[in-house]
Amino acid sequence: MNTDIVFIDDEDDILNLVRLRFRKLAKADGVNLHLFSTSADFEEYIKDTKSDVVSIISDINMPNNNVLVSLDSEKSRFKFALAYLCSAYDQDEYVDMIENHDIKFFFKKPLNIDFIKDRILSDLTERGVHL
Repeated sequence: MNTDIVFIDDEDDILNLVRLRFRKLAKADGVNLHLFSTSADFEEYIKDTKSDVVSIISDINMPNNNVLVSLDSEKSRFKFALAYLCSAYDQDEYVDMIENHDIKFFFKKPLNIDFIKDRILSDLTERGVHL
């Protein structure tokens, strides 16, 4: 089973940190790590990916952010699609968005990358996906 873990954030520092912290996991058989700095790059990816499982972590406040709309329109193609959001702002500001798009968890910035990794692995394990 192919599993993609996707981070979308317009801050290069965060993407570089994710790349470093997920390096070992990204080397696992069947796991693909994708890092995007724009939602347009994600939109291209989501239309073409052949993975069975997709876990997506996206910053809410990005220019032209259509990540959730794109994911919602493609979600039925995946065995599992887990969506997470992150922001420097409080979760209370995004309650409707979280409920309307079936967001699994909200991560507050500054991000604890190790906590995010553990959370994703735990959520995948609950669904029978062992990495």
